[in-house]
Formats: sequence, C-alpha cells, structure tokens
Amino acid sequence: MILLSILSMDLCVSCKKHYQHDHEIAKEGVVPLERVREETKETLEITTDYTDQQKEEYQRLIESKLREYDSIVSELNAKSANLRAETRVKYIDKRAEFEHKKHAAYEKLKELKVGSSKSWKDVKMQLDGSMADLALYYDREFSQFR
Repeated sequence: MILLSILSMDLCVSCKKHYQHDHEIAKEGVVPLERVREETKETLEITTDYTDQQKEEYQRLIESKLREYDSIVSELNAKSANLRAETRVKYIDKRAEFEHKKHAAYEKLKELKVGSSKSWKDVKMQLDGSMADLALYYDREFSQFR
C-alpha cells in the first residue's frame, strides 16, 4: 500500500512537470508534437468527411442527370415509331451512339462510387468530360427528333 502511494505521488509529480513543461513551451511559441499530431488528425478527418460529402452530392447529381436522359430517350423511342423509315434508321443509329456514350458515363460513375476520396477528383474530371460529351451529342444529334 505504501508502495502504491509512493508510485501515485511520483506519477502526480511527473504529470505536473509535463504540464509545466507544456506551458513553458507554449509561452515560447513552440507547440508540443503530440498536439500537432492530434490537430493534424482532426483536420484530416474533417477534410475527408467534407470530401466524402462532396463526392456523394456529385454522385446524386450525375445519377439524376442520367435518369433524365433515360426518360428523354424513352419518350423519343415512342415518337420514333411515327418516323419515316429513313429517318427512323438515322434515329436508331444516333440512339446507339448516345447509349454508348451514356454507358461510358455510367462506367465512370461506378468508378467514382468505389474510388477513394483521394482519387475522386481525377475520376470526377473524367466523368465531367463524359457528361459534357453526352450533353453535346444529345443537343446536336437529337434536336430534330424532339
């Protein structure tokens, strides 16, 4: 019991010395390494959470736009039944190319979903390019069928 009391007192004295040392260092403008590590870890966690949130919002936006394209193509498919044979063949060719581009965008979206927070910016740039290509193709090639 006496040994426990002595160890306890020694621990208290040691803690007090570390506390005083940290205060002295803080007065001199030097931050203890452990505090830097903790703050860095907290900052990294906050940044990762924010990046994940951005990634999820972007995924929802892209999914919504792709569903919108699916709906529009379904409407155009229904209208295409009334087209003349030659025009209908052109529409089918353009739709096939559009579906190919849309499939590429879906593949990039899958890549984005499984990718890490670190790689999402690169995949986002590629997906932005796919979506821009898809939008341009849609506007240019389907205007006559709307």
